[in-house]
Amino acid sequence: MDVFTLVCISIERYLAICRPLLILKLQSIRFANLLNTCILLLIWSLGLLIALPNLYMYNLCSLPKPGRFKCEKTVPQEFDERFYMVALDGMSKEKN
Repeated sequence: MDVFTLVCISIERYLAICRPLLILKLQSIRFANLLNTCILLLIWSLGLLIALPNLYMYNLCSLPKPGRFKCEKTVPQEFDERFYMVALDGMSKEKN
């Protein structure tokens, strides 16, 4: 999610430097609040959506010591990990 936040900050800085008249319109209080809310919801939604398959791929396993656990990767057979990794890599390439 940090990457999405940095992208949004970079876009805002680009608009402030290269399109100063447009940024003045976008900074009205009502519009700015709406825009900030939409951006934050989008960032959190994308971050949660990207992390969602990890709930399916990892499992909490107990260690020999009582009361100790570790998170272990247990990929089910129907889950294609290669497709997931290629999709994540493709999404990171689009941002660059």
